[in-house]
Amino acid sequence: MLVQMANLFNVSVDYLLGREMYDQAQAGKAEPNIRERLTEEETAYLDESLKLYRKWIAKRKES
Repeated sequence: MLVQMANLFNVSVDYLLGREMYDQAQAGKAEPNIRERLTEEETAYLDESLKLYRKWIAKRKES
């Protein structure tokens, strides 16, 4: 699922996980303002999903 999200936004999985910064200008192939193609509901869903995933990862690291 993360790979599919990364492909959709043309970023790495590491970027989705907050492990690396992504500079669209350097990449030269990323579509700017991709959020314009998403509805507010879709954007909120993806944001919430990513937050939950990051919390899950943080809890796994604690144990």
